[in-house]
Amino acid sequence: MKHIVLDTNIFVIILSQHSAYHWLLQDIMSGRYTVSVTTDILLEYEEVLAVKYSRAIAQTFIAGLLDLPNVHLITVYFRWNIITIRP
Repeated sequence: MKHIVLDTNIFVIILSQHSAYHWLLQDIMSGRYTVSVTTDILLEYEEVLAVKYSRAIAQTFIAGLLDLPNVHLITVYFRWNIITIRP
């Protein structure tokens, strides 16, 4: 099983059943891939999908994604905060 992290734009494309890339969503749902996500990634997914589709669809999608046994929520314990804005 391959472990993947998906960009938000990929989910925008693969959600439609008419997309040429919908097979990727089907493969994720069938367990062919293991998807790793963080809270920040999920929030970005929700924000972008809510704009493209609706808030209800975005929330339903996120909930369904997290229910899959092959989706792993990764906890980030450290943030580098390398880029800072100087006054």
